[in-house]
Amino acid sequence: MSRRLGRRRWLVSCCLLLLGGAWPDSLVAQPVTDAEIKATLLFKFVPFVRWPKQPRGEAFTFLIVGDDPFGEALDHYQEQMVGGRPLKIVRISEPTALPDCDMLYISRSVDPELETLLADIRHKPVLTVSDQPGWGQRGVMINFYESDETVRFEINTVTSRAAGLKIGAQLLKLSRIVKGR
Repeated sequence: MSRRLGRRRWLVSCCLLLLGGAWPDSLVAQPVTDAEIKATLLFKFVPFVRWPKQPRGEAFTFLIVGDDPFGEALDHYQEQMVGGRPLKIVRISEPTALPDCDMLYISRSVDPELETLLADIRHKPVLTVSDQPGWGQRGVMINFYESDETVRFEINTVTSRAAGLKIGAQLLKLSRIVKGR
């Protein structure tokens, strides 16, 4: 096992244990991809985020806008319970007329429209997530990045508060805090 892969597995295992989860059995014997790590972490974040009390749909809707970097790594989560509701995964290619959602993954392909998209949902209770350098400062709430060959995440507390979302201290302690927009 390469040193990089071993270090990555160790960090992800620690994060999952801290966040109260278990390592999926199907991933133990196989090399873990960045997409699988990020897909697992996405839904481990949810218990540590409080949405404002307001009517919400029956399903917890996770919307991917632009190119889907997860592919099959995300598909086995479909219909699982997230935040007490069944997960519904929706994929759209363009950021126009976004359907209502609880969590929004913004793909790199949306870069030219990022500011417009974020302005349109700025005060809506939608947790935004991405993995592009500098996007945390541009307004994405949770942004994955790589450091020391390990997947980590940063949290923009300014934009999450503006949207009415409260991110728990346990999750904040595991992240790098960024400010912007």
